[in-house]
Amino acid sequence: MVASGGIPFGDGTTYKQDTLNLFYDDINNRLGLGTSSPQYLLDVNGEARILNNMIIGGTSISLSGNNTIFQQTTTNGNLEFRTSTEGEIRFIAGSNGLIAITPNNEYAY
Repeated sequence: MVASGGIPFGDGTTYKQDTLNLFYDDINNRLGLGTSSPQYLLDVNGEARILNNMIIGGTSISLSGNNTIFQQTTTNGNLEFRTSTEGEIRFIAGSNGLIAITPNNEYAY
């Protein structure tokens, strides 16, 4: 019997499934790795390894941890590191190639 959201896989002898670690939400078309309740098209709960290139599209890329946000803005093309989504800018790599460290939200490039 296949469980709801289960993806059968084989161990060389029999078919198995582990919905806690490999789950497909057929209603919302989402795949969960390490989660049985994916919130995104691909939802990974745990570490991931990507070799070679990773291509990401969209208007904002955010990596968060310890309240630090990495963001490449589309309005001016700058790469910014912030204390939170709308927090103070701490570091800017300008689209013009100049770099600024801005502890008081001062632009120095």
